This record gives sequence, structure tokens and C-alpha cells, in this order.
Amino acid sequence: MVFNYPLPTNAETQTFYSHEYRRSYKKTDIPKKRHHYRYSRRIIEQISCFPAVYQQAATVLDVGAGSGEFCALMASLNKEVIAVEPTQTYAKYVRQMFGIPVITGQLEDFETTKKFDFIRLNHVLEHMAHPVQELARVRNMMHDGSVLHIEVPNFREYCRTKSPGNIFHFGHIYNFDGHTLRATAAKAGLTPVYAASDTSIYFTKCAPFIIEPNESNAQDNFDAFSLNLQGSNTSAQNRIVKLLRKGSSIIKEQLAILKYGNRRAIIESQTNQLRRLLGV
Repeated sequence: MVFNYPLPTNAETQTFYSHEYRRSYKKTDIPKKRHHYRYSRRIIEQISCFPAVYQQAATVLDVGAGSGEFCALMASLNKEVIAVEPTQTYAKYVRQMFGIPVITGQLEDFETTKKFDFIRLNHVLEHMAHPVQELARVRNMMHDGSVLHIEVPNFREYCRTKSPGNIFHFGHIYNFDGHTLRATAAKAGLTPVYAASDTSIYFTKCAPFIIEPNESNAQDNFDAFSLNLQGSNTSAQNRIVKLLRKGSSIIKEQLAILKYGNRRAIIESQTNQLRRLLGV
């Protein structure tokens, strides 16, 4: 398992995510139009992989709701949605913009006996200092037919695409690959049922689940990181190509959002696309 050491204290993570996280990552206290556009499109792509999972869920919990696109889209399908979001300004924004019940705080601040049909941890688990403990907490909110979707950054992919020295930071405490994500979930009593990618996996509850050992996994991670440090995957030419692609993507994104008068119009447009996708 690749992780930051020493682990941050509970007080450090609470302060960081309550006030500093969004400013640090997004340079803003509330989401911008381009954030809504970008994230809602990604959500549609996620849903399109296994649409039946989302269609069948009547009750939904979104842990780390961010700017609220997923909650808004699920609520538009008349699902009962609850969100947990640690950043105070974002929690307030989602509550006011979309009318979603939002618990402001960490997952441990959400006490409930309710069981949810679908639970989402999208780029959240890597931020948790005690992932097995937190997943066990999530498991207690699932019934036998519930589905949990976990998506995290892929450490190997980061090694291939990030420049040397640009992989680790305070926010991402753990850096998962496909094997360590499954192993972490297994220790919390979760078993994979669908996989959109190595680190985008849908889980259900299970009896004690033993994952097959992968003795080469640590060496594979070490080798991938060693290549990253050598700059083998980030030549000057690759960096230029990456910058050009990113610049082109930003321009296309800015042009696309010009047709939307406000943030709500973006979500409404994606809602219509989601309804067409699900046939509702």
C-alpha cells in the first residue's frame, strides 16, 4: 500500500477539509460553471457503464458530494438523496442550489440507522486516513442488495502521467492500484461485482472475503514509481503534447458553457441527457 507518512491527525484533516481543501484544489469557495459542466459530463459517463445499478436504486448516499452534480442528477430521477460534504461553503452551496439534504462534516459525523440502495465514494477514499474503518462504517449503511461505487485515482496511471515530484500531496493520503483497492475493500467485508476500470469498482456486502495474494504488486508499484522519478514517461515532447491537449480541452469547455445562462441550466441539460440514457 502506498501512503503518506506520518498520517495526519483527525484535527488536521478536519481543519483542512472544512476550510482549505476547495481553495487549495479549485481556488474558489463555490463551484464555477465549468466545474458543473465537467463533473456532470463525467457522471453521465460513469452511469452509462452500468445504468441498471442506478435505475434500481431508490435511496442514494453521496459521500464527499463536492459541488453536488451527482446528487442533483439522482434527485431529478425522483430518488431520495442524502449527501455528506466536509467543506462548509460547498455543503451550503449544494443545499441552497439543489435543495439536497447535506450533512456538513466527515463520514463519522453522519450517524444513521438507514440502509441505502446505492452509496457513492467518488475520489473520496484516498482522502481518508483510516480507509478500512471508514468502509466498515459504510458497509453498516448497506443492506444485502446495496451497491457501493468506489472510484479513486490509479497510482500506476499517476506514475505514467505525472511529472516527477508531482504525485504525492497532503490531500491524497493513500494511493491505490487495482489490487490494493480490492484488498482494502475485502478487509471491510466488501466484494467487487462490476468494474469500470482497475480503480473504479462497484462492491456489495459479503461474508468474510479473502483476496488472492499478489506478491508482485509491491514491486510493480516500486518499478512504476522509479520510472516516474527518472522522468522516463514525461519527456519534454510528452509534456508539450500534454499541455496542448489540456489547453485545447479548456478552450472547448469554455466555448461549450457559453450557451448556458447559469449553473442550473448546465445541470438541467445533463438531466435531460441522463433521462435519455436511462429511457425515462
